[in-house]
Amino acid sequence: MVSRTGSKTGGNSMRALTPAVISSPGGQWEDLRKECRKLESEIDQKLAAFSKIGGGGSSSEAAKLLGESSRNDVINAKAQELEGLLERLSDLNDAMGSLNSGGAVSRMHTLARHKDILTEFTQEFRRTRSTVTVDMRHDELLSGSSVGLGGGMDYLSGQ
Repeated sequence: MVSRTGSKTGGNSMRALTPAVISSPGGQWEDLRKECRKLESEIDQKLAAFSKIGGGGSSSEAAKLLGESSRNDVINAKAQELEGLLERLSDLNDAMGSLNSGGAVSRMHTLARHKDILTEFTQEFRRTRSTVTVDMRHDELLSGSSVGLGGGMDYLSGQ
């Protein structure tokens, strides 16, 4: 598939530009800007859902509802999806930057804001993923240690 910048994309879900948009730099800028806004909204919603699944409330409650392996699968799938969306947003920002070389001040401010949003989302994703990973490890240790302690107690008491 050909991306907005004219290069080949590997599995990205960006659609090819129509000839009318390609011939109109202003139209291409607006199309990219609108897609950035749409993607930012989607990422915001998915980050909120990711934090609720992974770390919202007691993670052991979520594990009981979903089952441990199912919960891990859901968390990993959501994390991969968010990584892909963040990468796509980065690609869109790069495409907007290439269109704006030597451009208007208002476009420079718009692009800077989109880059700031990407940075904030990336930081929030990394923080949430780290928290989720720690919670998962904590749950694994607790579930494993209760069996180990019971076994150890029996061994020590001779029963």
